Amino acid sequence: MKNLLGTLLTSFLIFSLSYGQNIQENFTITLSSNDFDSDTEVIIKNINGDVKVTGYDGDEIVISGTKELRKRRGNITDDEAAEYELKTHLYEGKLYIYIDSPNAQVEFSNGKLNYKWHWENNDRNRINEHFDLDIRVPSKLALQASTVNSGDVIVEKMGNGVQANNVNGSVTVKDVLGYTSANTVNGDIEVWYLESPTEDTDFHTVNGKIEIYSPEDLSAIVTFESLHGELYTDFEQVKRLPNRLNKEQDGDRNRYKINSNSPIQIGDGAIEISFKMVNGSAYIRTRKS
Repeated sequence: MKNLLGTLLTSFLIFSLSYGQNIQENFTITLSSNDFDSDTEVIIKNINGDVKVTGYDGDEIVISGTKELRKRRGNITDDEAAEYELKTHLYEGKLYIYIDSPNAQVEFSNGKLNYKWHWENNDRNRINEHFDLDIRVPSKLALQASTVNSGDVIVEKMGNGVQANNVNGSVTVKDVLGYTSANTVNGDIEVWYLESPTEDTDFHTVNGKIEIYSPEDLSAIVTFESLHGELYTDFEQVKRLPNRLNKEQDGDRNRYKINSNSPIQIGDGAIEISFKMVNGSAYIRTRKS
């Protein structure tokens, strides 16, 4: 286990209002290559706000961000403001970048971060936090990036696999290599492949559309589930496959279920692309540039 302080630079801007107070703080944290290994997986967990991650050829992780605290009644003391911060922690081969506050329950155990968030909805004097993060990460590292509310997740130019998750906002993944997974609940998903994927991928949303852009040599079997939506593609070499028979365990017996949506094959069908959605359509398009 290792706590990482990095190099921290901050600046402050305070708004005092008659009914409360807003505080804004700009900060930069730099983690040197001595703070993590070449095979470290970077895991970013935001709660309220944007997450933008850009891969590059350097060795450092540079975190630029804005912290905003809002209180409906009364002023925010220095001690209260200090309780809301971005932290970094290296634990069993994973570098966690996460928001810590009185609303967060943080526990590192069993090889992972157990991270829970709670709000006191009846507390009219509570402090609401909002972090916008813009992070440069060595492109050779694997990445997980997520937020929950009031922001989007954007990941660009990562070369060793990406998992991008949101709840109330969109997910955009561009010019990436390796395994890709993107999920949200209320928002759109857009993925631009620099090269056609060579590993299975999956994309989920409840309310939104999914758009995938791949070079012309895409080779995939595509499965699609949606209650209120359709699957579209402009690829020419496409054929429909038979419905799948799924095997499920039911006590001591096996139960078989025929999937109502038959998959399609693009090209030679080398990998599998899975779409699961409720209200929205999916688009697989040829990337022109």
